[in-house]
Amino acid sequence: MWIQKNKTKISLIMQKKIIALLILFSSTLLINAQTDSVKLFTGRIINQANEKLVFAQVINLKKNQAVLTDTTGRFHIFATNKDSLLITSLGYEKKIIPVRFFLRNEQLILKEKIYDISSVDIYALRWQDFVYDFMHAPEEDLENKTRITAWIQTLFSPNELAMITAAASVGIPINYKTKKQKAREKVAELEQQEKTDEIYTKRYTRELVASATGLHGNDLTNFIQYCNFSKDFVTESSDYQLIMAIKSNFARFNEKKKRGKY
Repeated sequence: MWIQKNKTKISLIMQKKIIALLILFSSTLLINAQTDSVKLFTGRIINQANEKLVFAQVINLKKNQAVLTDTTGRFHIFATNKDSLLITSLGYEKKIIPVRFFLRNEQLILKEKIYDISSVDIYALRWQDFVYDFMHAPEEDLENKTRITAWIQTLFSPNELAMITAAASVGIPINYKTKKQKAREKVAELEQQEKTDEIYTKRYTRELVASATGLHGNDLTNFIQYCNFSKDFVTESSDYQLIMAIKSNFARFNEKKKRGKY
């Protein structure tokens, strides 16, 4: 009789433990299902002056989907709690955030983008030009002008020369550049190159590629080298085009890895 009662107690305890485990397992499944379920997220994009940002891009990095903010700065996008969003707007710094951010926050603030381009020291070039012009230009200009004038007069008649002079005065370009003009063009070229490099390094980052692919460490480095995007593409494409290019290359990269070709 005593043994039978103990067996009954043990059986009841085991049943309770099994029920508790089943409840815990069911709760875990329910939480995972809720996490993986697709739902509509809503938010608003503003700047630091609390002004709405119209036509800002909101890109779901996991689903390859993008939407634009409306005239009130609001957006609506389908995503799961595990997804990440890339938020971009012309003239502002982009942000990559988990979509869960908008479960607790209604608005996201984007900072105005400032390109910190290092100054190019052009004063040395200009001083050299000034010294050269001051020391040499008067004599050389007079000598060259006399020589060129005499040479031109042997090639054209007075009437033809008058026509050429009139044509030049109304805008026919003369393809001649002074040393100073060439120096200024070189400085402008250097400034443009630095600006392009600055935009390239700010747009095409390891963080962006990692968020789009899930890669890290050496795998991430190898994939970035595999992409080898040109500076023109990175600086001129939209954020969505850049993300799609990364995704497309990632698919090809994985195929090559499976075949042992990379």
